[in-house]
Amino acid sequence: MGRNLTGKNFPCQQKFGIVKTPANSVERENKQAIPLGIAWNDCQEMMWRWAGLGGYHAIDVMRLDGPADLARWRRAVDTLLVEHGFSAGAPLATTDDWQAMAQTEMNLPFPSGEGPFRFFSTTGDSSHWCGIVWDHWIADSATIRALMQRLHAHYCGASLPPLVQMPPQPSNSAAGAVSAAWAIYRTHRRSFRLPPGDALDFNTGTWQAELPAGLIDRLHHSAVSCRATVNDVFVAALAQTLGNWTKHRRAQSHRRRDVALGIAVDTRRFSGRCLDDAFTFWLGFFSVVLSSPEDVPLPKLIHGVADQTRPLKQSGAAIRLSAGFRAMRWFWNATRNPWTRALICHRSSPVLAGISNVNMSGSWVQTSPGILDYRRFSPAGPLVPMVFVPTTIGSRLTLTVSWRRSVVSDESAVLLAEDFVGRLIGC
Repeated sequence: MGRNLTGKNFPCQQKFGIVKTPANSVERENKQAIPLGIAWNDCQEMMWRWAGLGGYHAIDVMRLDGPADLARWRRAVDTLLVEHGFSAGAPLATTDDWQAMAQTEMNLPFPSGEGPFRFFSTTGDSSHWCGIVWDHWIADSATIRALMQRLHAHYCGASLPPLVQMPPQPSNSAAGAVSAAWAIYRTHRRSFRLPPGDALDFNTGTWQAELPAGLIDRLHHSAVSCRATVNDVFVAALAQTLGNWTKHRRAQSHRRRDVALGIAVDTRRFSGRCLDDAFTFWLGFFSVVLSSPEDVPLPKLIHGVADQTRPLKQSGAAIRLSAGFRAMRWFWNATRNPWTRALICHRSSPVLAGISNVNMSGSWVQTSPGILDYRRFSPAGPLVPMVFVPTTIGSRLTLTVSWRRSVVSDESAVLLAEDFVGRLIGC
């Protein structure tokens, strides 16, 4: 049996393996096989429960110069796992097509008792990709990027100190959960909600692209001219894309006509400590709600988005609103029906899509020799039907998109992604 970062036995690390399990057949009972020795918060627990419905995991991939040395990758993976308290021997698959592999991995749940990591590598000649598939409840994305840094170091024959386990973002009180749930309800009471389709079908589609060179610099200039951030520009452009897509359907609704987008926020700065080399989970969320964004000129919309997000960022709303996961857990525990549980999550926060913005400029990815690219795919689960992940590395900007196929068709998702990119280019 493996041992986790606290030194206690961790059943979920007992063995690793790939088992193609139907998405709705790995549903975990409320108290069954809860990982031991893991200090987690309400958000992590809900992610763990979502994983039981059909998988809730993410993928980070980096592209390296030169052909892959699979034996070195095997040693690097095992060294990384063992030094962080996990069992060696996690799957390391090989492929000629990393995009197809990412698509496959996004739809391959970790069976109960296995995980929380899988790896893969391509076999290219001039360059290759190496990826990590991770059960999202185990850590935040900043932790995974730090693990990838150490994985790269091991592959190159170097070493970095292992990450130190630190307590996650604290869970809120019951009163805080009630307050957050009420605030979320009031925020979204007029937000348009996409039909859930098959509530237990979490089959996910993926799309990715490298955006034109120099685009991020132009977006930064647009943000400054609007007294906004680049993320505000992303939100405004995506709101226009989704607003235009849902315009006619929203017009048919008597009450829900607003467009809501969820924003994932790295909350480490609120921890009061340096967590650069920590294995932990600090992640929060807030929403931006806009009325008919498709009819508002983009510069004016960027101003409006910035006016909404600025006080939310300054007040730590992402920390406060994360208490809503505790209230969600109460409703979840009130039923044992997986379909009802999935609908509870779908209806609790009616956002059309989420944005998780990653800026790695000046980081080890940009400064380490031999690293050519880095991308991340975030899961689209019962809470958010689509997730857009723009990643900035210096003057380069890439975009990955994932979506639930039972809610958004592949054709619609690709058109939305391309429309979003077109609005950024025209910004």
